[in-house]
Amino acid sequence: MELATQGVSARLVAFHEEVGLKVVPNLQMFEELTTLQSAARTMVDWTRNHRFANLRDVWIDGYPDDSLQRFDSGALKVVELFHGRLSNVDLSCIQLRLGAMRQNVEFGNATVTTIDLESCSRIDVASLSRVKGLKTLIFRASRVTSLAFLPNLRALETLALYAVPGASKLDMGPLFLCPSLRNLEINVGERTLRELAERLPSTVRVGTGALRFPGLRSHPP
Repeated sequence: MELATQGVSARLVAFHEEVGLKVVPNLQMFEELTTLQSAARTMVDWTRNHRFANLRDVWIDGYPDDSLQRFDSGALKVVELFHGRLSNVDLSCIQLRLGAMRQNVEFGNATVTTIDLESCSRIDVASLSRVKGLKTLIFRASRVTSLAFLPNLRALETLALYAVPGASKLDMGPLFLCPSLRNLEINVGERTLRELAERLPSTVRVGTGALRFPGLRSHPP
């Protein structure tokens, strides 16, 4: 099935897999488009050369391109992508969530306030140091090979590592060089949490759930 859009004005467009579209409509006809939702993995025509000036929110399952530049409206709030071919995060938004991405994902010089990575095993974590203004960084069951990038994230306030394989074996040294850190949520044993708390300032909350307590240093290192 194909869908014609000429003469249509809409602020929200949603495409779902069950619709069975073979070709994405010419989205540039939606001049006022602010929200795009798509779970139709058969879509192929994403109007590469068009910029969506008013786009604010994007949710796509199966994004087919390696870049997000076509959606860089300059006013994006939330971008959520799952199971796609994205390999280069090169646009700015307030909140970015990536889930089960298929390619190696590298971050460019973008400004993002919150990044949430779920079931992502091929993230270039070192490239996160290029992200500007990052305040919250969350890893959920994602592969983290090093925390060496953390000192470059001068605005980082919250770091969460949930169900991260081998988290207790990571070198935690870079944590102590994050001047803005206020929350460290990490699933490790109580002993490790207390060892971290001894080296973190009292302004930092450490742990999750019942195992959550303030750092024990009187002043930042």
